[in-house]
Amino acid sequence: LVEHTLCDERGQATVGRFVLGAIFGGFCIVSTCTGGVVQGAIPNTRVLGVLAGGLLCGPIVGITAGVIGAVHRFLFDPHGVTTFACAFSTLLEGFFAAGIYQFLKKKNHTLRWTELLLITAAAEAVHMVNLLIFVKPFALAVDIVKTLTVPMVIINSIGMLLFFSIFKDVYMMQMLEADNERLEILNNDLIEKSKAKPKVGPFGLQAGDHTELVEADNIYYIEAIHKGAKVYCKDKSFYSNEPLVEWEKTT
Repeated sequence: LVEHTLCDERGQATVGRFVLGAIFGGFCIVSTCTGGVVQGAIPNTRVLGVLAGGLLCGPIVGITAGVIGAVHRFLFDPHGVTTFACAFSTLLEGFFAAGIYQFLKKKNHTLRWTELLLITAAAEAVHMVNLLIFVKPFALAVDIVKTLTVPMVIINSIGMLLFFSIFKDVYMMQMLEADNERLEILNNDLIEKSKAKPKVGPFGLQAGDHTELVEADNIYYIEAIHKGAKVYCKDKSFYSNEPLVEWEKTT
């Protein structure tokens, strides 16, 4: 039953990541559709959806958003001079974000804003390199890169800081709520198990020349002494003929 429950939870988590990927991919689509046209290129903020999705939510989200953004960019203008370069760059950005997420997770490192700016600038640099490689004639590619590099790096870097901050707060809040729900379920299970657990004690313990009954809840500490054990309570201690091994079984 436990194994099936874990499988169900993992399956739901995977589906949820694909849904998040589709949401971030939708942002890429909106960005492409609202971008202008400069020398056959479409300046846009598509990189924000891909990078933010991958860096915030992991590889599945980043790659899914990258695939959606790339496919839409290609279908949006299939015969455009920059279509293949832009679509290919969007796909690479998804894998780029996924790789960075895995690296940060392994190192247990949280991104600083300066690092986020560098990652965004690096992604845009890859985009520009692809334009130089795939756009023909080369002179046109150079003109496009000269025109778009600075504004796209600046706009997308600033946008990434804002976008990342907003979605990170929302995502972390949802994760915190989910963790609280899981903790509440675990606490309820422990309470139910403790209620079902049979009562232990009281124990008859030797105190000098007489024996006293001691409840299990009043015992703080037990240590082995010779063949028996010494039982410590709040105000006094007792001797027991039972060895520590037997006490471990009963308490």
